[in-house]
Amino acid sequence: MKKLLLGLLGNITLLVASTAHAQPLPSSSPSPMTGEAAATAPRTSVDEDARGYCELVSGVAASESALLVAPSIFGSVGVVSGADATGTASSLPPYARVQAGASYSLGALSHGMALRSAAAAECRRYRAESRVRAFIEGNLHGRSATALSAKARTLEAALPRAEDMVKELVLDVAAARATIDDLQAVEMRADAMRTALHDARAELDAAAGTVLPPTGPLERILRERDQAESAAQHREAAVRRAKAWDVSVRGGYDQIFGVSSHTPVFGMATLTVNVGALFQGGAERRAEEGRSAWVRGQVEGTDERASLSLQRLRALRSSERARLAEVETLDKELEERAHTMESMTGERAKAYSRTLWFDQVRVRAERAYLVAHVRELDAALAGGAS
Repeated sequence: MKKLLLGLLGNITLLVASTAHAQPLPSSSPSPMTGEAAATAPRTSVDEDARGYCELVSGVAASESALLVAPSIFGSVGVVSGADATGTASSLPPYARVQAGASYSLGALSHGMALRSAAAAECRRYRAESRVRAFIEGNLHGRSATALSAKARTLEAALPRAEDMVKELVLDVAAARATIDDLQAVEMRADAMRTALHDARAELDAAAGTVLPPTGPLERILRERDQAESAAQHREAAVRRAKAWDVSVRGGYDQIFGVSSHTPVFGMATLTVNVGALFQGGAERRAEEGRSAWVRGQVEGTDERASLSLQRLRALRSSERARLAEVETLDKELEERAHTMESMTGERAKAYSRTLWFDQVRVRAERAYLVAHVRELDAALAGGAS
């Protein structure tokens, strides 16, 4: 009997040790960013939002499950009557008694592991919900860091040539090859280019201060959120079902002093089943249906805001596509005029060529922005119809 109890306690110790060293809840680390994305990394990301919450739920689950998956030890010291000690009617005086042992519950073990699984599912649910909210907030103002970066790069690449034009005209004015009006016109256009670059950088900084929207179409992100909600509900149901049964084992040392025929060890196993488990199935189905309806039907909830965001983005994409077509047509016309001016000579032709070049830079910067923005909108809307 002693060997049986020692073996049981050893197995329980190994089980608790393996549970205590279980892997932490899964977490998704931010995907690496390069180039312009790294330069404009927002201050808030989905992972930053979810990390603290996941630490909270995993810590609470680990604390509660630690008490459930570990064995309990007990001890008592007292006296028993002679009748209890000998098992017969007796007028003998009380006997001293010492008890010590351990108990373990397989039902509690199942409950503890279910709590850990539920915490992991809740973490994934919250992260999926955060992705939906990040998409809505990140696209709330219609800013695009990628598109603004494309515009800024175009202006930055052209600015040195504009400054060289100003320097050349200063020399030409000094040599009476150009007029003050020509110089002022180029200076104003170069300054307008610098202003446009400054505005693009300012908008880029503003975009960097918002939430980083996740990549991919919103419909897929919502579908992943719904799957995570369903998984979290199932895990929570498993926690409740784990309370409906138990198999407990109890054993240890029991010494009654002064009774030589008494065996100083004991052990027992108990099976408990709560008949209320028969009624849990229907209640859990109602809970799952109610949760799904609640998530989708909240007033000003995530789903309603996501629907409004989709409408805005589709309207914006339609507008940006139309403007891109106009800008591309204008860019082609300006390019044709520039080729025509290459064969012309004279101061008036040179002045017009300079004006034409500034117009081309402005149009191409806008085109770079629109191309990148429409591409992002297509990705966010899965390329669906407007």
